[in-house]
Amino acid sequence: MGNEDQGLTLRFGVIGYGDSGRGIHARLLREAGHTVTDVVTRDGARAAAAHADWPGVHVHDDVAGLLGRAADVDAVVVATPSGRHVEHAMAVVAAGVPVVVDKPLALDADGASTIVAAAQAAAVPLTVFQNRRWDSEQLTLLGLLASGALGRVHRFERRWERWRPVPKNRWKENAVGQGGGLLLDLGAHLVDSATQLFGPVASVYAEIRALTTPAEDDVFLALEHVSGTTSHLWAGSLVGAPDRAPGCSAARVPTS
Repeated sequence: MGNEDQGLTLRFGVIGYGDSGRGIHARLLREAGHTVTDVVTRDGARAAAAHADWPGVHVHDDVAGLLGRAADVDAVVVATPSGRHVEHAMAVVAAGVPVVVDKPLALDADGASTIVAAAQAAAVPLTVFQNRRWDSEQLTLLGLLASGALGRVHRFERRWERWRPVPKNRWKENAVGQGGGLLLDLGAHLVDSATQLFGPVASVYAEIRALTTPAEDDVFLALEHVSGTTSHLWAGSLVGAPDRAPGCSAARVPTS
């Protein structure tokens, strides 16, 4: 944001204080020189963690409690399970508070369009946390494409693979139909990176299955971009020999 360079500390509310809310968003806010003043969680251990992380923080049982203090926060991060993003983002927008929604913005295009339209109508700043756009490999590829060094790219391949034969017991693995599974978790980053590099998509072919969890943990997508490039994207939790270190990304860009 650049505000930390001006000595301005922004006050954030964080809805959800689990792996994403605490482990990613709160940590990055601290590193950027900002502060978390309000947290929404009903979990006792997470509430205790919030108090330990941010002395004096206000912990609320529900979103309404946080929004009751809307005048005392500069922005809100929605870091709840994906199936509740529309509900929570709409509430924050209705309160007139700028909002950052963890990816994916919604479970489908209709939900995402609803949030965007509401934010535009209310003139409330809205963004989606697609942090992988700033990974060094993505920035390098953008630079190479812009320079023309790669020529005409006809196929782009990216894999996010891990070896996790014993799944974690959490909503991302178990919440079928509510945003769980790798398609909306890692897949959201894979598709975003491909569209940022090669533009809009004309058609999609997908192979999706669940091997060890109720929600899908094995995903392959083939995107046909309007530009003529084809993107082949993989995400898997049961890959015994990942293309790189588990959980990391590898990109191949065949050119003509």
